[in-house]
Amino acid sequence: MPRQVTPKKSLSQNFLTDQHIIAQIINVLNPKPIDYILEVGPGLGALTNELVSKKATVLAIEIDKRLVPNLENIKKNNANFSYLLGDFFHFDLTAILPQRKVKFISNIPYHLTGLFIQKLCQNHELFESAIIMTQKEVALRLAATKGKPYGSLSVFTQFYADVELCLEVPRKAFSPVPKVDSAITKLAFKKPPFEKAEGFFNFVRKCFASKRKTLLNSLKQYFNSNLVKELLIENNYLITVRAEELSLQEFIDLYELFLKKSLIQEK
Repeated sequence: MPRQVTPKKSLSQNFLTDQHIIAQIINVLNPKPIDYILEVGPGLGALTNELVSKKATVLAIEIDKRLVPNLENIKKNNANFSYLLGDFFHFDLTAILPQRKVKFISNIPYHLTGLFIQKLCQNHELFESAIIMTQKEVALRLAATKGKPYGSLSVFTQFYADVELCLEVPRKAFSPVPKVDSAITKLAFKKPPFEKAEGFFNFVRKCFASKRKTLLNSLKQYFNSNLVKELLIENNYLITVRAEELSLQEFIDLYELFLKKSLIQEK
């Protein structure tokens, strides 16, 4: 039995306890003996024990010192398990991970979801895939390709990965029970359309700056309104189109047009 600890609100700790959900998550990850898996926030070890039982090599990162006895117990009984104590964001992933593709899994602290996504995507070349537990609302945003949930986070994530909403997780699967439902999302990392993308992401954020407005009205805050309107019409974009109606490829195409017309200098 794992040593029980009182969950800390400051760490957004909600420990996964539902064995049926755990089995489904393991099925999504599909760990194999040849796999190297990075788990962030192993908690009481519910997922960790399942991962090591599949004979995959597992490295866990845990910030809470109180959970060390549980991690030591897993390590004592499993030669394929090791852990690091500290803040995930303080680690240089290239220094701690092997020079081969890694599978990532985490029940992400919900208030840090954006930062986790950013670090994973910025280190996309290190990972084969990521299985992440997030608030259900965020999972819907990550996987959305059009419509209300779709936003700059959707575009950013899909720039680096194919995104699949795999499993909805009811709040009762955790202890303590959180106030929201959760979901499991899979990110299958891919080669991005181009590497130096900060200019593109700045452009996308401008497009979504006022989601209720048309793309034209959003962009005229930053660019000459007549030039933007002319560019949209010339390239068969409806002037009534909203950012949430454009696909990732359409954003890329539009960004390239702005670069070509020298409306944007950065690449």
